[in-house]
Amino acid sequence: MINNIIYDCGVGAICFPTKDNEAEGNAYIKQAKGGDLRIMYPAPEVCLDLKSWREFYGFDQTGIEGWFDFEVDTEKLTLKIKKSTMMPFRFGPATPDRYITDPKEMKKVAADPRVGLDILGNERLSGEVVPGPFADLEFDKVYSIDPRV
Repeated sequence: MINNIIYDCGVGAICFPTKDNEAEGNAYIKQAKGGDLRIMYPAPEVCLDLKSWREFYGFDQTGIEGWFDFEVDTEKLTLKIKKSTMMPFRFGPATPDRYITDPKEMKKVAADPRVGLDILGNERLSGEVVPGPFADLEFDKVYSIDPRV
């Protein structure tokens, strides 16, 4: 799992069969429950948050957590990023700086040479890129997600 946006999946955002996998440069958006990053075998299953995922398995050292919304228009095949109206509820001290709240704050990660282009045909072979399928991310910009284009 390299350079993806993983959005509001809840439990099971990433489920690896074993620890012999790779996760790096992912953006976990609206993943507030914890235990959503999993390694299934050997039993018992391990359910972790991003901090533990890094500490115990070395996964996603450059991954980030964010809190904003994606609005998908299934008729027009478009996506728009919107500011979230509510931050997650958490027990214990409030940690608003745990999450980026604007996609423009998303730090760039190393490009994966196995992924040549983003969804719009922009080159992503080298240098640094934002996680996910687009070269840039910003609020209220309409992105085409039509695979036929």
